[in-house]
Amino acid sequence: MNEAHSPALAAVPSLSIVASPELLGLISQSTGIPLALINLDEWLDAHARLIEASQDVPAPTASMDVLNHTVLGVIVSASSSLEIREKAREQARALDIPFLMLDCHDIRGDPILGWIAQRVYARMTSAERSAALERQASARIRRDFMDLQRNFTDVEDFLYSLGAPRFFLAYETVAETSELSVQGRLSATPNVLASEAPADAGQSEILQRLPVSCRALVAVDLQFTALPDDPSGAVELDLIDLAGAPLVAATRRPLSECGLGDNRFQFDSGIDSFDKDCALRIRIGANAGQTVALALGAMSPLEQFVPTLDGRPTGDRVLALKVWKGLARTTLPAPSRHILSERATARRTALLMPGDLPRPRKLRAPPDAENFIEVTYWHNENAVLVHPSALGIVIGILEGLDVKNVSSVSAAVNVSHPSAPTLGFALALLPAGHARSLADPAAALGEWLLLPPRGWGHVHHHLDRPLSGKADLLLGSCIAHSAVANWSWALFRAFRFTLASERGSP
Repeated sequence: MNEAHSPALAAVPSLSIVASPELLGLISQSTGIPLALINLDEWLDAHARLIEASQDVPAPTASMDVLNHTVLGVIVSASSSLEIREKAREQARALDIPFLMLDCHDIRGDPILGWIAQRVYARMTSAERSAALERQASARIRRDFMDLQRNFTDVEDFLYSLGAPRFFLAYETVAETSELSVQGRLSATPNVLASEAPADAGQSEILQRLPVSCRALVAVDLQFTALPDDPSGAVELDLIDLAGAPLVAATRRPLSECGLGDNRFQFDSGIDSFDKDCALRIRIGANAGQTVALALGAMSPLEQFVPTLDGRPTGDRVLALKVWKGLARTTLPAPSRHILSERATARRTALLMPGDLPRPRKLRAPPDAENFIEVTYWHNENAVLVHPSALGIVIGILEGLDVKNVSSVSAAVNVSHPSAPTLGFALALLPAGHARSLADPAAALGEWLLLPPRGWGHVHHHLDRPLSGKADLLLGSCIAHSAVANWSWALFRAFRFTLASERGSP
């Protein structure tokens, strides 16, 4: 019987039996158990010194190792003194440990081993019960945590459904068409940066430093103006810091899934690191002889913002792109409009400041608005202020613009005051007099852009067909969600008119 039980008991060496000194040898000889046997006197003395140490008495210097064992039971000799028996019984009762009193002549192998086996079985049963309760508690905590996360998500969705933006346009460079003449892998097409895959390499690398920090950056729009007829490669985008370390996992898209015009590349998750200067790294892989071209935008007076192709500067223009910031795991919609390369390379633009345009007037405001409403030109800022109402949209109008072949208009906008609520911006270009004949001029405005305090962005309006002659420019602003309109300084700071030239014209 001893041989049958020894392997199982040997697997738990931390288990022990406390016994009177005169019983230790007899128990070991008669049972041969591998459990640790602890002297009763040492065990009681250690507990007594432990209680004294908890009462601000100097810590004992004697060994306290006997307290590190898991005690299955206490066996006391009947010949021990009454004081020892009572102390052992009281200590066993306090620790909820089985107590057994034996005479030296009653020790036989089977009864003692059977009693110890019962204690081991009770201990295992208790441990299994405790483990089950802990698993049950862990499952309950996990379920409560998931419910809390779900409730938080519901509250977050509710708050953002009230008007706060999940994402916003943090930076944009509009494609232009001035001449660009470069060597090597750059296309001679005006304002087009080309990556022509060489025969001995599968990828070309373009680095474009961004004038915005990497924090909360979720997506980038690139504008392709040339793609292979039979593409077989891919485009990879990622963000790196100025030391070259990656900040986010690369997003990859086959060239066969890219189209001419705007293409949105969204990263799997937002960047939660501290604000850092960053650069966009674009790796383009294509077959030998194939060309992939990206539209270029305005000239940059700073060399560090000029993109490089395989480590070489590309001229003095930056990539035409849009940079989006937002909440992590936010899925942005697909770009609303693709511009064909033929049209993109034939565009001309005109940049006008508010001081160059007619003075604005108020076109529409909520009739019951009691708070401050204003549509005016700020001379010191050279900007148009359209101060919205908490009750609805306010629209200003600039009348009598002379335009010719305008296909779209955009504006640089800014929430100027740091204490302003989240504001919305939109604009539209309509034939002269048309806006005043509409029952709801707000329906004619282009897509709305929401910006936080001190936020910057661009709003756009694309016309169905080019407009020539007299035109009116509508500027709209609103408050995303707030009962107070104080400091709602919605400023339109610059306007860019895109002219649709005929094919082949300069």
